[in-house]
Amino acid sequence: MSAIEPSKTFEQRMMDRIKDSIGELMSDEDLKKIVERSLDTIFFKKPVDRYGHEIDGGRSMAEKVVQEIMKERLDLALSNWLKEHDAEVTAALQTCVNNGLTATVLNTIDRKFSNVFNEVMGNVTDQLYNIQNNQR
Repeated sequence: MSAIEPSKTFEQRMMDRIKDSIGELMSDEDLKKIVERSLDTIFFKKPVDRYGHEIDGGRSMAEKVVQEIMKERLDLALSNWLKEHDAEVTAALQTCVNNGLTATVLNTIDRKFSNVFNEVMGNVTDQLYNIQNNQR
């Protein structure tokens, strides 16, 4: 009966593949350093173009993966929280709509009347100016 072997890490599989390709041209220690530097470059360094400018939003592959995982988890957590606190959310939305709607209506009326009153005042001022000039 054979013993169960644990699966190799990505780093170990990569080292084995390189070792198979290049044979015994370098020591295991040198190969390990190359693989570690490569993994660091691939996953954690921000991508740059040949001029040294960050590309793809300046995010490393690790940042992209973490963002994607966190987005899914946050979406799920937020959805669950909203479902569990439906009454509170509805009350808060109702308050915001009522307050916001009232304020919006009042601001619109104020703006409309202000414009009309400003026009009337401008017309009255013009007429008074014309009357004064005609009497002289």
